[in-house]
This record gives sequence, structure tokens and C-alpha cells, in this order.
Amino acid sequence: MTKGGARSTHADWLTLDQTRVRLSIHAGTLRRWADQNAIPSYRTPGGHRRFWLVDVERFESERQSPAASPQVGSAWGSHALNSTRERITQQTGVATYEVAERQTERALGQRLIGMILQFAARTDGGEDLLAEARAIGQQYAWIGRRHGQTVVELLRILSTMRATLVEVTFQGTPDAPAEHLSGSVRLLQRIDRLLDEVQIGMVEPYVSVIDGQTIPPSGDSE
Repeated sequence: MTKGGARSTHADWLTLDQTRVRLSIHAGTLRRWADQNAIPSYRTPGGHRRFWLVDVERFESERQSPAASPQVGSAWGSHALNSTRERITQQTGVATYEVAERQTERALGQRLIGMILQFAARTDGGEDLLAEARAIGQQYAWIGRRHGQTVVELLRILSTMRATLVEVTFQGTPDAPAEHLSGSVRLLQRIDRLLDEVQIGMVEPYVSVIDGQTIPPSGDSE
């Protein structure tokens, strides 16, 4: 294989599975990112995806850079995380989740808060984050379906999360200067955009059952 006119070695290329492990994401999420050109990928003559190591390292660095990825431990992130956890645990069906599922749900919630902060700090369209948000919504749906939760119940949980994040955002802005209020407006816009994708991801597995199809959990490999 060549890249930019230069010949590259076999070690310079990663498979889909190697790349998703390195980025700590699901295979389905990585496919969506690649399809949306959020991360460059190439096809072998046999049709298998390959990712150039330099592209993966650059993508990894951009996701982890302090400017684009504020820590969840920030004042807003910490308050948002604690508040949403407290309120979501009171929602219908959540109490029946097994220990491992609760841990997964907490990890997804923490990732979402971090993604919101990343999204608010970025100047691009954040297509990679939007794709990941949809995949997170699908994971929420699969947990909910295993416990007999309806799509309406899951959407109410998401509505609770949305309302809580809005409340947390405004709690810190009553007497804030204009520039801070402007930042809060952007944060609210990003919250809405990202949670819209989570909502779509939540609904998809339920719609697939109605249509007689099955959407597998994001985690398969290619």
C-alpha cells in the first residue's frame, strides 16, 4: 500500500479491530466514522478496511487534546454527571438493571458528558461525536429492551437527562457576564444536537423490530 505517494510497510496499517481497540470504541462506531470521513480509511482488494497508523495517531491526538476535550471533572461536568445519575436512577425500569448493566450505563453517561464538553469546544461539525452519540443511544436501547422497557420509557429517561443538563447549565449563569452567557447558549445548543443523535440511536432498535429487522449491538468486527 502507498500513502501520499510514499510506500508504507505492513506495520503502518491497522485493521478495523486493531483500530477500534486502540481508540476504545465499538466496531460499529468506527465504521460510521470512516463512512462519514471523520477518520480516513482504505479498502484492500478483498474489501477489508485498513487505517493508516499516522491517521489514527492524529485522530487520537485531536480527541485527547486539552483544548478540544475538557475533562469531565470540570465544575459543570461533575455537577451534570452527579445530577443526571441521581435523577435517572429514579426512572421506571432502571432499578431492575443488573450490576454490570448499571456500570455500563454509568460509563455511557460519563462518556456523554465528556462528549458534550468536547463538542462545545470544537469548531467543526463533530461528525465523529454525533456518530458515537447515536451508537450510545443504541446501547441504552439494548439494555432497556432486555428489561422490558418501552421506547417511551427510554425517551422519558433521555428527556430527564436533557432537562437536568439544561438546569445545571443555567444554575451557573444568573449573574454571569455576557461572554459567559454566550458560552452557555452554545453549550445548550450542543447538548440538544448531541442528545438528538442519542434519541435516534435509542429508537432505531425498536423500529427495527417493527420492520422485522434486527440491528445488532455495535461491537461486531469486519
